[in-house]
Amino acid sequence: MKHKRITMKEIAEEAGVAKSTVSRYFNNGYVKEETRERIRKVIEAHDYEPSAAASNLKAKETKTIGIVAPTINSNTSSRLLTSINNYLKEKGYTVILIDTDHDINDEIRSIEYFESMRVDGIILVATNINLIHQKLVHESDIPILIVAQHFKNGISIIYDDYRAGYAAGQYAAEKGHDNVLY
Repeated sequence: MKHKRITMKEIAEEAGVAKSTVSRYFNNGYVKEETRERIRKVIEAHDYEPSAAASNLKAKETKTIGIVAPTINSNTSSRLLTSINNYLKEKGYTVILIDTDHDINDEIRSIEYFESMRVDGIILVATNINLIHQKLVHESDIPILIVAQHFKNGISIIYDDYRAGYAAGQYAAEKGHDNVLY
């Protein structure tokens, strides 16, 4: 049977302390050892785990990056997202991914959602940058990186498919290949 989730206020009441004391306990502030033990016993009795989302509201850093992607089921997208996730994991970040299924309104809502979560950064794998995107990027306190679209008023990473194709063609020609199949 699942237990009702206990709140910090209820922990404080059961331990006979103020809610601010429980908060100091979780934030490793000063709490007398005897009081610390009473709080610990209440926490253990209820299998309490602090809410990460609630902690993020006060924390200066969440170690979380939000990624908004138009799709996750293409080879290109999945490789890109896997690479980003692996790199961020190595750096100690957690990634939250939202697949918008190419819905621009869902992209906007997702960016706003990540802002409300106070993630440390947002990566938008964009199919289009409209005025609403631009406004969100400029008004956001959270850094937003645009991937796959040039964004002259912000930070963006683009694939230069044309130059990549041209360089591949040049390389093939230099090697004497004259019957190239793409």
